This record gives sequence, C-alpha cells and structure tokens, in this order.
Amino acid sequence: MKLELTTFIVNILIISMLGIIVDMALPNGGFKRYAKFLINIIMLTMILKPFLSIDRVSLFNEGMYSRYDYLDEIDVGTKTQTIDRIQDRQVKELFKQKIENQIKVQIESSMGCRDAVVVVELRDTGDQLYNIEKIYIKARYLDTNSRTLDIDLNSHDRDFEDDVVGYLSSLYNVQKESITIEIDR
Repeated sequence: MKLELTTFIVNILIISMLGIIVDMALPNGGFKRYAKFLINIIMLTMILKPFLSIDRVSLFNEGMYSRYDYLDEIDVGTKTQTIDRIQDRQVKELFKQKIENQIKVQIESSMGCRDAVVVVELRDTGDQLYNIEKIYIKARYLDTNSRTLDIDLNSHDRDFEDDVVGYLSSLYNVQKESITIEIDR
C-alpha cells in the first residue's frame, strides 16, 4: 500500500514538472495551449486512476482471498480436531478389541470353554491411555471334565471361577468386584 501511494505521488510530481517545463519552454500561442491541455488531461487521468482503475478491483480480490485463506486455516484446524477425535475413538476401540480377544483366548484355553463372549469397559485416563474398568465374560463348557486352570495348583478347595477372577484381576489390574463370569454348564 505504501509503495502504491509513493508511486502515485511521484507520478503526479513528474507530470507537474513536465507541465511546468512545457509552460516555460514553449512560446505563447496555440501549440502551448494544446500542450498544456494534454498535460492537464494526463494529470487528471493520473489523479483519477486509483479511483477508476481495474487494478483496484484486483487488490480488493486479493484481500478477499486472504480472508478465505484465513477461513481455510480455521477449517483445517477444525478438521484436524475432528480427525484427532475419530483417531482417539479408533485407538480405544482397537485396544478394547485386542483386550477382549486376549481374554477370550485365555478363558477358552484355560477353562476348556467355547463360545466365550467377553465385553470390556474402558475408562479414558487422557492422552490415549485407558484403564480397564469392568470385564464381563459369558462362556459355555465343552464338557464337565475339562475344568483345569494352571493359576494356583495349591488352592484346590477354592471355587474355580474365583481363581479365574483372581487371575484376571492381577493380570489386568482390575478389581475383583468388577469382573463378572457367567458359565453355562
């Protein structure tokens, strides 16, 4: 903007100096009158150019484009936040699926069960870190003779499902009260 104003003033001064030189150099007469008229027309054109110029419209459009660039930056920021939320949700779901599959394999192999359904509830601790809050397991025994668990061989008198709850509680750092096991016999 400063450069345009400086150029505008310099052009006006140059045309004014040219008018003064023509006025002093030419003798009085018809030609001097036409030369002064032509210089005055040029001066008027130079003064009115910023108000009537198409270049002014392009400057206006550049200002509009810079506004759209700003809006695009805001839009990109909003889209980035949306993508981050979606990614956080996907990470949580993937973690949940992996934990559920891991528990399912452990239950089916150690207890001799089949068709185990495991549901895990997670609590978000921030920064994509999750704690297991509850574990719900529903399974069915293959047969009644395959109830062996290699957790604690010395505790034969405790209930078998309590051993599984204790094992899962210690492995996943979940309170025993938050683990529910239903086994169809």
